[in-house]
Amino acid sequence: MATLKRIVCLANPNNPTGTIFTRQQFDDFYRHVPERVLIILDEAYFEYAKDNPRYPDSMHYRYDNVITLRTFSKVYGLAGVRIGYGFAHEELIRNLLKVKLPFEPSTPAQAAGIGALSDYEFLHRSLEQNARALRYLTSGLQELGIDVVPSAANFLMAVLPGEQEAFRIFHELLAQGVVVRPLKAFGLRDSHPLIIRGTKYLLEEQNEDGSWGDPDEESIRRRCHTTWTAIDGLRNYAWRAERLSRPQVRTMLKQC
Repeated sequence: MATLKRIVCLANPNNPTGTIFTRQQFDDFYRHVPERVLIILDEAYFEYAKDNPRYPDSMHYRYDNVITLRTFSKVYGLAGVRIGYGFAHEELIRNLLKVKLPFEPSTPAQAAGIGALSDYEFLHRSLEQNARALRYLTSGLQELGIDVVPSAANFLMAVLPGEQEAFRIFHELLAQGVVVRPLKAFGLRDSHPLIIRGTKYLLEEQNEDGSWGDPDEESIRRRCHTTWTAIDGLRNYAWRAERLSRPQVRTMLKQC
């Protein structure tokens, strides 16, 4: 650790594995980090992991050289709005303000973030549906004999027997409009994993009998409740669902 110079970035949960490090593990790590080194905790997937008793919610323990970053792009579905937040010691924030861009984020983005924080119903529903989708995907992949890394986020990392098999599945799924991500570029060559987003529930609705089908218009409107209640001025421009075909709705839903 003595060779560390300036910044250490840690993602928790981690992308692309979906795994977490515990508070004890972080404390053990922190004891070996010089005070002059800045630690950035990337908690983009925080909401998915926060109820895990082993997960260290960094809001509840602060160090002078730690910055936590979070986003509304994941569980709140506001990726297209580009809004997030961070917290740290006031001296760190004061120095950051000296170099930050002067006119960002936008006013609509800030309104969306404020609206999202108060929309507990949407948050609960998103977490519940994500948990159900993760179970669905995990079970299906395991039935096919594919190893899956347990995930604390909204995606799964599947481990395949070889690189050729991984890229074959990648291209075959892509041809069907399903995007997965080969992870060779991450240095995970030995296991040849694919990252699979646990977002089946966003494009399909679970029926009473447990099967999956296309959502109706009301479901689509409900899924994006946070977006157009928080940015009401943009709603009439961006969301005219009665005039959209299903492919158009799916495209916009992905962007939302």
